[in-house]
Amino acid sequence: MMQKLRSSQNEVETAFSIMLPDQRIEARLKSVPEYMDEYDETTGMVKITGIIRNGGFRHVVNMLKLIADAFRQGLMELPGMDKNALVQAAVLHDIGKVQPDLKIGDIVNPKEVFEKGYFHAFRSADLSKALYNIDDKVYYVIKYHHHLENELPSDFPEVLLPMYRFFRLIDGLSAGITRRGSKVLMKINGTRIYVKEESSFPSYNQEIEMDIYTGFFNSRKL
Repeated sequence: MMQKLRSSQNEVETAFSIMLPDQRIEARLKSVPEYMDEYDETTGMVKITGIIRNGGFRHVVNMLKLIADAFRQGLMELPGMDKNALVQAAVLHDIGKVQPDLKIGDIVNPKEVFEKGYFHAFRSADLSKALYNIDDKVYYVIKYHHHLENELPSDFPEVLLPMYRFFRLIDGLSAGITRRGSKVLMKINGTRIYVKEESSFPSYNQEIEMDIYTGFFNSRKL
């Protein structure tokens, strides 16, 4: 069973590589590691427990799987949702990301060691605009994917809020899949999305309910 799952994952990654408009994107994403860690709530420190060398690439592949799942469930039929724009944003949203060089066993303060997310979001948006002439929809989604909704600038197009909300959701879910091997079950009913996330790290297990039109969001620990 595990062999079949690995084979399926390899097939998806191979197909993704072939479809990329520029093979430098693949090289860039594969050069960005992701870290597995254990968080200590009492100290605010994290201990590095694993290194995913091609983590940036896997993260994007997992986001694309979530987009495909949402497409199958009809989410992209809603006004305001654009599958092609979401796919392009997913592929390019982390090309400007920079990670620290850490080792297994390192204990670090994540607020000091890891760059704030909006820095790489801005870089990724500007690089994507300059290199691939992305349209404004994709640019805004990439640029503000690490902003909370109440932090968005006044000129952020309201029509993009459904895609922005969905993109932030799957960015976080994919991080759990990539770093913690989370199992994610997503059910869609109209504009409502219901998520159940479970992993071997109980503190991250949760249920989410959100509405991409109204912005309603509720998360409950399991």
